[in-house]
Amino acid sequence: MPEAGLCQRRSVFPTAFLLIALTDLQLLVVEDDKRKATKTIILRESWFDTPATPGSYVHVIGEFDSGGLCQIDNTNNMLILHPDHLISATVVADSFGCIRRAVLQDRIKATSEATAPQLYGHMLHELFQEAMKANRWDTQWLQQLTQSILPRHFETIVEIGLNLNQVVEHLSSKTRELQSWAKVFVRASPGVSVPYISVSRTASNVTTGRCRS
Repeated sequence: MPEAGLCQRRSVFPTAFLLIALTDLQLLVVEDDKRKATKTIILRESWFDTPATPGSYVHVIGEFDSGGLCQIDNTNNMLILHPDHLISATVVADSFGCIRRAVLQDRIKATSEATAPQLYGHMLHELFQEAMKANRWDTQWLQQLTQSILPRHFETIVEIGLNLNQVVEHLSSKTRELQSWAKVFVRASPGVSVPYISVSRTASNVTTGRCRS
């Protein structure tokens, strides 16, 4: 009877990484982490170039025959290389344009020039988050939070060409919107009137209104 191998964790043997170019297939000898049983995987067609290296881990989605052999090709079974590394579909899509982009985004958190809307968005998010943690929405407290957040963004502020007074003025202009939101939603039950915020396409012009139930 064939052995089901759905997402079983296996490690590639250091001495068993073979490339057989004449038959256009790659052989992987792997060991099941739980049973410590040795199995053989044949990679063909699009799977032939899978960069599995000795000591790496793989998950096999498919079946092994009675001899412990599983063939993976374009129509049969699948192999997941480095299953402990979770990568989103967005990161995979970005890699088509630049294979280094995902690494750069993870390490420096940005791969493009900073903009004022982006900066203000990050700072307002931090301001809102800190206010929620303390559950304080008075103007004096929000001003103190603004001053404490500024040093974290000095480099970006200089890069964009803004000064501290401009940034503080912009954040202060949004204080009323934060306070209005908190007045309605940070309570035992929502109020009758619910404020709404419409954001322009550039995210630099935010206006508030009020809708009635």
